Amino acid sequence: MRKRCEVNPQTGALQIFDVQSSEHANEVVTKQGIFTSFSRSDLLKLGVPEIQVPFVKSFETKEELFAAKNDLPADAFEALSWLSEGFPIDEVIDLMQTDGGNESVGATEDLSKALERPETLKSFVVVSGEDELRRIMAEPLEKWRVFLHPTQRKIVEKNYSGSARVLGGAGTGKTVVAMHRAKFLASQCSADDRILFTTFTANLASDIKENLKKICTIEELRKIEVIHLDAWVSNYLRELGYTASISYDSEINKLWDDYQKATLL
Repeated sequence: MRKRCEVNPQTGALQIFDVQSSEHANEVVTKQGIFTSFSRSDLLKLGVPEIQVPFVKSFETKEELFAAKNDLPADAFEALSWLSEGFPIDEVIDLMQTDGGNESVGATEDLSKALERPETLKSFVVVSGEDELRRIMAEPLEKWRVFLHPTQRKIVEKNYSGSARVLGGAGTGKTVVAMHRAKFLASQCSADDRILFTTFTANLASDIKENLKKICTIEELRKIEVIHLDAWVSNYLRELGYTASISYDSEINKLWDDYQKATLL
């Protein structure tokens, strides 16, 4: 009774969201919230259901938005979370569009067409019978660990003019994006080019190596070097003929103390 399942008229995606919380939101938002500066039209373009616009505008903090995650459609929450982090509204709208900007596809109530939309396929899958459902449920967890959804693929395959930074909390898929980016770049490399994939820990580097084997061809794997940063630095210095070791924490503090004492003498 609390949930509604319908096709969003703006995005064409099939959505499930809570109506009870939406109905309790005031139509007039008196306090300054994190989304009050955005127009109703902008929020609708992001996939927010019309009935939930007042509810979204009532959020005063990011914490309130995250607490309402289960009340909002998954695609709308994803867009709002980017907006709450300071991403420009036009950039978020562009990132959420998976149809090349064709707005006409959203204006439909056809459930079968909605189930074909990339936004819908992030959360729904159509099965032809019990056997197919059993096959999906029996797939190993490792396959889900390297799964890439359409909005992540935009980041992976984009041509950047310089360096790029991907931000996100724990478990949001940053490492998966990095692995697929490495695979994508390796597939574009010439015969002599290589991709350096660094991490801060040896365990993560080892884990990434194993996961790359699940998504890369043999030729792509040969072009990707995965190594944690300290090991790469040590190898680089050794190749140049330097004998050195990397120090941490208390060892570094002692070295600085020794340096300061030496400069005062």
